[in-house]
Amino acid sequence: MYYSQYVEYLRILDIIGAPIEIYETIYEKALDAIDTDSILFYDKYKIILQYNDKEIQKYNSNFKTYEKYSDIGMGRFIQLLTMYNTGNDNNIKNKMKQIFMIIMRNINNYPELVLSEDLRVMPEAISVMYKNGLLKNVMPILEIYMDVLMRNWKSIAMYDIEINDDFPDVWEKYLEKHRYEIAQYLEKYYTADICMAAMQDDKEEFECSIVLCEECFFQYKLEIPENLKQKIEIYRSWIEDEDTNNEEIFFQNNMKKQDIKEIQNEFEKDFLFPIRPKKIDNLPEWIAQSGIPSEIKSILCSKNLQDDLLLDKFINDEDSLNFLVKFINYEMQLPDNICDITKKFINYVLKQSNLNQEDIYKFIENVNYRENSTWPQEQLKEMCSDIILENEMFLPNMVEAGILIKSQHWYRCLNDSLLIYLKLGILLSQNKIADFYKSIKEDFLDGPDIYEKIVYVCTNLYETDYFNFKKYLLVPAIKGIYQELLQHKGNWEDKLIDYLDYEYECENNEITGGIGNGDTDLQIIEVFSGSELWSNIEEKFTKENIKKLQEVGIIKQKGISKITLKMIQEKGLLHEFGIHEELEIFWNKINKYKDEV
Repeated sequence: MYYSQYVEYLRILDIIGAPIEIYETIYEKALDAIDTDSILFYDKYKIILQYNDKEIQKYNSNFKTYEKYSDIGMGRFIQLLTMYNTGNDNNIKNKMKQIFMIIMRNINNYPELVLSEDLRVMPEAISVMYKNGLLKNVMPILEIYMDVLMRNWKSIAMYDIEINDDFPDVWEKYLEKHRYEIAQYLEKYYTADICMAAMQDDKEEFECSIVLCEECFFQYKLEIPENLKQKIEIYRSWIEDEDTNNEEIFFQNNMKKQDIKEIQNEFEKDFLFPIRPKKIDNLPEWIAQSGIPSEIKSILCSKNLQDDLLLDKFINDEDSLNFLVKFINYEMQLPDNICDITKKFINYVLKQSNLNQEDIYKFIENVNYRENSTWPQEQLKEMCSDIILENEMFLPNMVEAGILIKSQHWYRCLNDSLLIYLKLGILLSQNKIADFYKSIKEDFLDGPDIYEKIVYVCTNLYETDYFNFKKYLLVPAIKGIYQELLQHKGNWEDKLIDYLDYEYECENNEITGGIGNGDTDLQIIEVFSGSELWSNIEEKFTKENIKKLQEVGIIKQKGISKITLKMIQEKGLLHEFGIHEELEIFWNKINKYKDEV
């Protein structure tokens, strides 16, 4: 069966109130069929197609697709999230929680790649996840969703997003927290929308945009700024002057105020490119063509910075790389590990300015840099009002130190990694080791960073600060996993298989990917044990074992097949493949370290 057939089946089961066990079975099959072809048009035209070769050819050329839906968006995954029902077992529950967090992480990290279709159904997915207990804290998810809407220049009118009714209390807290950002965005959005309608001389669209603007500001309980009201009148005069069909009057009334081209340029400068970092596409070329001293160039080139996940944010744009160059000029070396980076970065910025640790720490705690790193001047001043009250030169000093970048009336932080390292450096300098590791977990391990970076940070700490790594990360991780395993049924093997939830994808007799438990605790233990369980098991899928899986019906001859450890266990092949041994080694390590704790 195809994915769309399972979806229709689920809708019918939901309507008739079928037992959750049946719904759960079909739901899992729909999840397995996520990459099957689209057959959207076939049922509608099957009578025509059945006996007509010409029409079948037309159908195949126009409608049938072999393109995986996962390659063109997250729609099917999001659709299944919206169809999740309370009562599904822990396997499905954990898998959907994991899929949801992966989707939100991708949306947060790559907002420009998110499809409009996906954004439209996200509110329903968020609501279903919350109501079914898969999402406990809505605020961070709501902030990511709204931020992506604004970064993609989408309408945030409440009738477009339809999310405020599901979490009224959270929504009110969000509005209170982000009122200034929303007001700024609405002003920019409707200035652009109304201006465009006026420039295209579309009177109907112009008046409609004004009505929508007024309604949206009213929904958010905000006043339309005087500046926007004045611009609307200017734009209105363009249309009215066009109605006179008199070029002389048009130019007298408008060109004296501002040339059209100048307005367009100002619009681009103010709304499209306020203070964006200038990206570096070719690092070696940038270093070669820069005017920095040869000694510093040698230090920069002595390490493959593109593979250094601790300094990766410092080579993406010119401002960040210039900061790193100045730091090297001061230290005459690159830091070796995360503790070294944090100590030296905070020492460096304090030496370059009249800042103090207390103000920097307070600033970092206030600004929510993970959610937003660019602020209008007035907003940032308001956010830091308690600091500025005692130190009116605080923001200029932050710019001088390279922590903030200023352009006209905008500020942005250099990059979020710098703020994290400064915060960690302050905690280390004050010997607050427990707080240091708590921040490590919050900012790196539980944050939106990629898996490779999480492992990189853990490995770095394990190698350079073993005692504290074990005390503050490993021990809590072992306890966390052990408690999680106790909640699963069966013997230790059953528990571990359920917990890991590994699902490998096989295509053309090769493992091409898959999905599994992305629990941070699991990654910490893997770093400590010196091996990655996922990869160790993947190596067991030899040609001989792939052939065996075909013989027992787990792998299809053509197309994509899903392989779970549960399937292999049910066929009695775990021992034969050597997978049982890998699971046993991992289980014994957990028990050994648990006892040591």
